[in-house]
This record gives sequence, C-alpha cells and structure tokens, in this order.
Amino acid sequence: AKPTLRLYFKCENLQRIGAFKARGAFHAIERLKLEPGWREGGGAQRGVVTHSSGNHAQALALAARESSIPAHIVMPSVSRPNKVAATKGYGAIVYSSGSTSVEREAVANEVIAATGARLVPPYDHPDIMLGQGTMGLEFQDQARDLLPAGKKDLDAIVTPCGGGGMLSGVALSCEGTGIRVYGSEPEYEG
Repeated sequence: AKPTLRLYFKCENLQRIGAFKARGAFHAIERLKLEPGWREGGGAQRGVVTHSSGNHAQALALAARESSIPAHIVMPSVSRPNKVAATKGYGAIVYSSGSTSVEREAVANEVIAATGARLVPPYDHPDIMLGQGTMGLEFQDQARDLLPAGKKDLDAIVTPCGGGGMLSGVALSCEGTGIRVYGSEPEYEG
C-alpha cells in the first residue's frame, strides 16, 4: 500500500536574511517602538543589543537599520566571516566574544552598561517567539490551500529546535487547532 503521508515545507530560507530569525527580530523591534516613552526616553538613540553567531545577528541588524535604530551585535570570535560581514553590512556595530553563551552574555552586558542599549535575546523572549510564531500561522493558512478534499487542517508540524524560540512560537500559533507540534534536532554520531 502506498503511504498516505503528505509533507509540506515552509521555506524560511527565502526570508530576507535567509532564515526565519527575521520574523522574531522585526517583531521585537516593532514592539519596542510601541513601548510608551521608548523613543522619547532615548531608547531609539541607544539602540538594541544581542548575541548571536549569525542569523539572529543579521536579522536584528537589518530590523534595526529599517527603523533607524543602532544595533550592537556580540558575535563569537568563531563566527563565520560571511555572517560577520553580512551583519556589519546591515549597519551593526559588531563586538567579538568567546564562544560560550556565558562569554557572549558577558560582553552583551558590557555593551548595555556602556550604551544603554536594550537587549533583544536570540530566542528566549516573548516578542521573539511571537514573531517567529507568525510562520506557523502563515504555514497553516498556506497548507489549507494544498490539503486534499475533505481535510481542513494539518495533523502535525515538525520544526527544528535549537534555542526553542521558533518551536515555542509555532506551538502558540497552533494552540486550540488540534495540530500537534513536534520539535526535532539532528542526531550526530561523529
């Protein structure tokens, strides 16, 4: 018997920076701009800061540039040169750090102390999760047009799980729909 499984893919590599991270970064910047007193209190001049080895770094740099807000990005010294160059190309000030999250966060805290910039974490923040969750809403809407006759919704969504921001956002977007959400990670035996 033929399998009845149908797979649909959401090609987030077609986003402006080549990754889903743009969704969270743009949403976080938009939410900051809506905070009472953020602009008037100098928040827009102080800017935003994050730590990331690549995709979130580029996404936040682009989102900040689009809103004329300075971006301070802490990147591990082991980051790929093309990721660093792309982040700088979006106008960010890039700071180098060690490769552990503790080292990256320490440099980010130094930048915050020196500039007053607002931290926009790479994944563990409600605004990041909600922004990335728009992918789940969009995917559900697009999939409905592709489903076979008589099928009204997806059975499940499987999403990669690194820091958990995308998984959390997609899970929120599926709340109350009956769609099961699974996180997945690659298995490496090297």
